[in-house]
Amino acid sequence: MKKIGIVTLYGQTNYGNKLQNYALVEYLKSNDFKVDTIVVDEKKKVRRFIANIYVKSKKYCNNFWKEIYSNKRIRKFKIFSNQYLSYRFLTRKQFFNLMDIDILIVGSDQVWNPSFIVDNEEVFYLSTLNKITKISYAASFGMSSIEKNHLLKMKSYLSSFKWISVRENEAKKLLNDYFENIDIVLDPVFLLSCDYWENSFNLKKPLVKERYILTYFLGKKDSTTDEQINELKNKSDIKLIELNSDEDYEYYDSDPQSFLNLFYNASVIFTDSFHGTAFSIIFKKDFYVFSRNSKNNMDSRITTILDIVDLKNRFNSTNFFAQEINYSRVTKLLQVKIDESKLKLLNNIG
Repeated sequence: MKKIGIVTLYGQTNYGNKLQNYALVEYLKSNDFKVDTIVVDEKKKVRRFIANIYVKSKKYCNNFWKEIYSNKRIRKFKIFSNQYLSYRFLTRKQFFNLMDIDILIVGSDQVWNPSFIVDNEEVFYLSTLNKITKISYAASFGMSSIEKNHLLKMKSYLSSFKWISVRENEAKKLLNDYFENIDIVLDPVFLLSCDYWENSFNLKKPLVKERYILTYFLGKKDSTTDEQINELKNKSDIKLIELNSDEDYEYYDSDPQSFLNLFYNASVIFTDSFHGTAFSIIFKKDFYVFSRNSKNNMDSRITTILDIVDLKNRFNSTNFFAQEINYSRVTKLLQVKIDESKLKLLNNIG
């Protein structure tokens, strides 16, 4: 039985990160691989301790209640991680001297976003581990432009990879000048079927009994979008649940299982999240997705998956309910890419 190590962002309270990690582990286990997620101690403990004191004290001063619910959320995420994910914690020295792993997979999620891996690039580019087969699966930059000197550094690191696959069109474009045969594959959450998610997390038993609109925004909603959602809520006489809002803490401490349940049972979904979009498609929901309000353009990973399933009309739309989604067609288009992604992953592991 081959031993696989997954290197991904730890994502302490990030729904998408935990669920993509879970999905890749489960899919590989179903194909008879032994799998661990490897977490490398990224910073010296003293530096981390001091930084945490500063950050936490600032948060408490700015928003006491948000921090209370954030701590509850952290505890629930730890319970989820202990139940569903197998972590192997290593020091940097232990990581760079690994001998008991056959294959290292870096991905998925924004593992190559320069701002996320500052001072830790060698880990996420699997530097010096040349005796182990190295591949990337659905790796992402999370942005559409990267400085040339960083790309040149990546060229040096990734030249020893057996296979490089990314999650979005822009990532492929950024790497095309330096590497041949970059593949675009689906995020790991698509490797598990809707039935698998349903049965594994008891999603047919709703947390909320009444009908509801679900919003999940990681950036700030613009005023027009906010007004349109509230207008729809009032017209429909339907409950509004804002999953990641500073103004609605009822579900702020939700764990990944509750996140899935809220998406699965929603009547309509509004989001600026890639994984919010992904699960809307997997669960065959009526949904609308918007550009993230952030410094960097983060649209490519969303537009890539919408292109694959021919749902670009759901991106930055202001015409809600203009046309019902033909999920029979979406499923067929998606299945072609799922099969292709699985085949390429298994072929490059074998």
